[in-house]
Amino acid sequence: MPTLFRYSSHFRDTAKSLLSRSGAEARFAEFVRAKQQDPTQQFGASDRPFVGASPLGLVRPRLMHAHITQDLSVIYHVAGRDPTVISIHGVFSHDNIGTGDPRNIRRQKNSADQFQINIDQDRFQ
Repeated sequence: MPTLFRYSSHFRDTAKSLLSRSGAEARFAEFVRAKQQDPTQQFGASDRPFVGASPLGLVRPRLMHAHITQDLSVIYHVAGRDPTVISIHGVFSHDNIGTGDPRNIRRQKNSADQFQINIDQDRFQ
């Protein structure tokens, strides 16, 4: 079953700065390889949807996040089968999207709004 990847313009902006961190670029490449082989397989224990009651959990289709380092996550959503399409929103630190400690609900809402706009306006290539 083929897997196609689409990337938002947000991904290009975030990837340039964040993936240059130690080990992040190689780990992101591992994420892509793993999802190419089996898009339904978890990429580590942290590869899961956002909690449904949070602003990020209310975005549809359901947003997923997978840690590529302790503080960086790939934010993406999956659609279809044969082919499966993985749309990658970007790479973000927990603080960037408001899921750090302490949580920032305003940042989560702003991020969720931007992700939903990306989806609604199909801002992926």
